[in-house]
Amino acid sequence: MSEPAYSLSSHARRRAKRRREGRRRLAFLVASLVMLASVAFAIAVDDPANEASSSRPAAQAALDGAVIVAHHGAAGDAGAGLLGGALPEVTADLQARVEHFGEGDSGRVVPAIHLTVVRSLDDPGPDGLYRQRETRARIQMFLDAARSIEAQLILDVRPGRARWIDELRWLKPFLAQPDVGVSLDPEWKTGPDGVPGRQIGQIGASTVNQLSRFVGDLVVENELPDKPMVIHQFAPGMVTNREGIVRRAGVILFIDINGQGEQASKRATYSALTAQAGHWRWGIKLFPGKEPNALTPVELRELDPAPALVIYE
Repeated sequence: MSEPAYSLSSHARRRAKRRREGRRRLAFLVASLVMLASVAFAIAVDDPANEASSSRPAAQAALDGAVIVAHHGAAGDAGAGLLGGALPEVTADLQARVEHFGEGDSGRVVPAIHLTVVRSLDDPGPDGLYRQRETRARIQMFLDAARSIEAQLILDVRPGRARWIDELRWLKPFLAQPDVGVSLDPEWKTGPDGVPGRQIGQIGASTVNQLSRFVGDLVVENELPDKPMVIHQFAPGMVTNREGIVRRAGVILFIDINGQGEQASKRATYSALTAQAGHWRWGIKLFPGKEPNALTPVELRELDPAPALVIYE
């Protein structure tokens, strides 16, 4: 009678062993699935394409082959360009401009808000540098507005007696963003004894190279898209030794021909200042309502060389 009891006990043990092995396999399978799901979730979160549009600016496409169309001005100052109104009005006006500019042309047009963030002064100001910085809070408001319409934000610097590099360092938190560029207006740069507006300032190749290195390093360190860097010029002496300006990785350099005047004079200035070819791209500035017989989008595209940047102020 002991033999059957022994066989039953052995059979039970084998069944129990199989159940334990089954549970171990199931636990291993569940753990593997959880791990795979976690990895997939982490990849999805880390993928820029899957981030919310509110946290990831959309205007990051390369600018090659595109024309940037910008509205330029100062916040809250209707007399200093096209950005003095309420932000919904500012963005709506820019969108209308871009739509009009692109009519009848298959090329890509990139909108930009070209905001003066360092304004020159005709008095010393509290630090004696004849310039005033915009508040960071207001710059952020314009960056948010630019992102709402998938536009670039270009920060314009008119430094007075301040050093260019100090103003760009102050703007570093914004320049480290993927959709923010910088603009240099040497008309408003003076020496240690100068007063902005009493003489035309200038910038040299060595300074441009220092600033482009600063911007290019930010692009490389933060793995950003190439960044626009604009230099304004309406007279030959404003940008000295242009041939000494180096090509910088991460920086798309524009020289903007920005003199105000009627169409014939603008064409002549543009032709004269673009005669010296370089690795940079060309831009032109228009002043709506202040220039008779202003150049139309079709006429702008027909200029030789054709501008890759068109600024309306």
